[in-house]
Amino acid sequence: MKNYIALALIALTITTAHAHDPSHATGFRKPTPGPGPNGTSNPTFLVHRLGNDHAEGITTLDMNGDGFPDILSGAYWYENPGAQGGDWKQHQFRTVGIHDEFVSDCGEWTIDVNHDGFPDLVTTGWISNGIWWYENPGKSAAPGTLWQKHFITDSYDTEGGAIDGDGHPDLVFAHYNHSGILWISFAGAKPEIHHVGGKEQDGHGIGIADIDGDGKTDILTPYGWFQNIDAAHDKWQWHPDWHLGDAGFPILAYDVNHDGKMDIICPCNQIAKIAGRGTVGFRDCTFVAWRKDRAAIQATAGSVLVSGCEFRQNQPHISLGDRVDRAVITGNLFTGPAQIQNSATKDVQIGLNAAL
Repeated sequence: MKNYIALALIALTITTAHAHDPSHATGFRKPTPGPGPNGTSNPTFLVHRLGNDHAEGITTLDMNGDGFPDILSGAYWYENPGAQGGDWKQHQFRTVGIHDEFVSDCGEWTIDVNHDGFPDLVTTGWISNGIWWYENPGKSAAPGTLWQKHFITDSYDTEGGAIDGDGHPDLVFAHYNHSGILWISFAGAKPEIHHVGGKEQDGHGIGIADIDGDGKTDILTPYGWFQNIDAAHDKWQWHPDWHLGDAGFPILAYDVNHDGKMDIICPCNQIAKIAGRGTVGFRDCTFVAWRKDRAAIQATAGSVLVSGCEFRQNQPHISLGDRVDRAVITGNLFTGPAQIQNSATKDVQIGLNAAL
């Protein structure tokens, strides 16, 4: 596993089979973009509704060979009308399990599993057991031919994955039941299954990135990261450098503040969760709409600077963990008394704050 390429999982919630052109979309979506950084203009994005199932996985593939990428989600693919626009026609190409309103589809990846030159589909879901691949029947298949389903391995309560693009795709899977991380190599004639870690390391969230800069892809979990020593021979070193709780898919790593160290980015049902080794600053920000049982800013490590910000809810505002190296929290406005939990053992300065 080399080089960092992360594939985000996007939930597709769609209700009709017609793609709206911009002139008819202004009634339900803001037609102009907001301001960008330093006054630069932003592009306008409009929502196009294509279908009505509740699949949580999505990917793209040119299904009909017309040169335009089509959209695959759940049991269906949506035909790209091309540069002139028009309807995205819905076609069924496989079967998917359904429980109540949920489709058992928490992730989709296009990978040529059997190396026949036609990209196949790898998928999993938390409702039913298993990681599966669906075989692309190729160009000679009759229209409407359903793709054949093949079992890869057992995997219960699977909640998504990340893909490594080193020329030989690998998938990494996490589990809501904390049963241990799986990574699967598709380089050989058959998928090769590997197990990484156990209950303490697995959880709701997964990602990949080269954290230590050695050119090998590491695995990110909600509770730390596995350093890739020799993945092919199942040699990993565990680093419990953060605790994100229930995170999202994928957990990303990026040097946000350009200090030469990887920072962690993830959706965590709060405004910001900081778990890296560098410095993150918030200045003249307004914080709203975070969960009552979590601080708006939670730092478990690194350095944090918060200045001139407004916290517009009377609930936990800032939490500093015991591995925080330094923090400066000054000149902020808090709704109600400042709710700052400080477990840091190093230099922390808090002062000149006021109540809204």
